Amino acid sequence: MADNPVSQSASITDVKDGEQSIPEGSSTSNSKPVITGAVSPTLGKYFTVQVFEGNSTNALSGDTIYSDDRKNWSFTPGTPLSQGSHSLKAKVVRIDGVTQTENIVARTFINISQYSLVPKNTVENYDITECVKDNHTGLIWEGKTASGDRAGNNKYTNLDSTAIYQDSSGTYFNTQEEIDASTNSIGYVNSVNNQLLCGFNNWRMPTMAELRTLVKAGSSPTIDPDWFPNTSKVGVVNFYWSSDSTEEYDWGASICISDGRESPEPRNQNNRIRLVRSAP
Repeated sequence: MADNPVSQSASITDVKDGEQSIPEGSSTSNSKPVITGAVSPTLGKYFTVQVFEGNSTNALSGDTIYSDDRKNWSFTPGTPLSQGSHSLKAKVVRIDGVTQTENIVARTFINISQYSLVPKNTVENYDITECVKDNHTGLIWEGKTASGDRAGNNKYTNLDSTAIYQDSSGTYFNTQEEIDASTNSIGYVNSVNNQLLCGFNNWRMPTMAELRTLVKAGSSPTIDPDWFPNTSKVGVVNFYWSSDSTEEYDWGASICISDGRESPEPRNQNNRIRLVRSAP
């Protein structure tokens, strides 16, 4: 049997996100799209259809379902596809491991987006200036508007105590009024939660580890501008506050979205804020 080539051929006919087809070369936020196809002639019982990535000889793991007397098939990846471009092709594989070598003509290129819109209801989504979901981490990030109280260019202090010095000179105690102000991190969190942004009231300051997931190497700003519009692009001062504190001083830890640098900052320093919440 091993000397005989595999004469049957498999082809990819569609890639779907639920019931919706994903056109060739377009993007989807579904990292486990359903890949469907056909076999010619009818697939025998000693044969399977497997899906491969690019020129890899290792098939993707997942579940294959056959229909119409094994003339058609559908495959769902067991492991989420990574972000970026994917070249997928289907092959008939015989029980002895010999694979189809002819008529491998169907290729589907799809981009798995790291981010997606957050559903508002069954037919609508929230705008990206309101909130965006990271499909890799499950976090939901605050979007930024061009103007107003959630504008991307707004800056805030990060004061959280009236009992210790949090300024650069180490000589000034914060007042509760300053901490509760909407121009300070705590006051801003309270303001956004009172607005029920995207229907939620549990928005919070992100940790440094969470902020790092927004950093996109090799671009400036390092945050994805397509999914996070209205992000300030003011070079070296474009730092974002985290909820973390530095060990040596009670300063706040921050990250520069312009270039990915991290820095301790006195809490009376004005930096930007992007809130986050854990899904669901």
